[in-house]
Order: sequence, then structure tokens, then C-alpha cells
Amino acid sequence: MLGLGNSLTHSSVTKEITSPFSYSKSIIESGDGWYLSGVSGSSTIDYNEPAPDSTTGWMKITFDQDQPDFWGLINNSILSGRGEQNSSAVIKYKVYLHDASTWGNDGEDDDDVIDWSTFLAGATDSTGVTPSTSTSITHTMANTFSSSSQIQFRNQSFSNTNDLPLANAELYIKDIEIDITYS
Repeated sequence: MLGLGNSLTHSSVTKEITSPFSYSKSIIESGDGWYLSGVSGSSTIDYNEPAPDSTTGWMKITFDQDQPDFWGLINNSILSGRGEQNSSAVIKYKVYLHDASTWGNDGEDDDDVIDWSTFLAGATDSTGVTPSTSTSITHTMANTFSSSSQIQFRNQSFSNTNDLPLANAELYIKDIEIDITYS
């Protein structure tokens, strides 16, 4: 009687195909959901600021204390409900780290190239960023995130902690683009 006369040997499971998702924001605003985590002191986020190279429209983070450990600039809302298994995200943005002397210890082993990472739910991709210049970042993250995924930008190297921000370090970010495709 199981199945009331219908065969249980046939199943028809239908997977909904999710449409690709795109996000693009040139000038980040206070309502866009970005916040700092793991930061020592009272660092600030300002919006639509000029960078030291006179370009405009940047989100600016200013650190008021030396950062003794890793920190993150996090957003939980951009990708909310958008991720799923077998998806791939291409994340692009510009970052500007002002003044190498405020990023790291300037010691003998400090090469003034800052380890910069993009995190997406367990996946990470890193780039070396030279301070005092605008750097375009592009990272591709595949098959790693779920519908509750957050995106993080941070300077982090698992092998080196010399390049954490010092007091008065400034970080600028703008032109964020995220494209998600599903397989």
C-alpha cells in the first residue's frame, strides 16, 4: 500500500536554476552594510571621500591604533540568499592603501608590499598591494559559498603579520563588482 499504487522506483526531483546575480557599486554608502570586525580601538568608516591621489568617491577606513591581529571589512547583505553550491563568484574592486610607513613594521623583513585578501565563505584569494597607488583587484571564488555567505576584505597573510595597519593607517575601497554564475 506504500505509495497508494504509485511506483516508488521513479523519482522526479527538479532543481530550480538560479539566475546569474550581478552587483555593482562605484561609490559605497553608509547604508550598504559594510562594517569592521576584529579591529582594536575606534577605527572609523567615512563615505564618498577623496583618496590621497585626488580621485574621489572612496569608502575610507582610518585606524586610530596599531592593529595587533587580523581584522576584516565585512558585508553580510550583498550576497544574502544569493549563493548556493556549484556557484562561482568573480569579485572586482579597487583598493588604495595610503603610505607604506603606516602598514607594517618597516623592519628589515618588511618589503612594503601588503598582503591583501578577499574572503568568501571559506575561500580566499590574495594579492600583493603596493601602498600609495590605486590597485584593481580581481578574485574568482568557485563552489564555496552558501546562501548566508559574507564577503570580507582584509590584509592577511597566514605566514606574515608584519603588514598590519598601524595608528593613522588609511584604507580606501571603491568600484565593487560581484558577478555570480551557477552551474
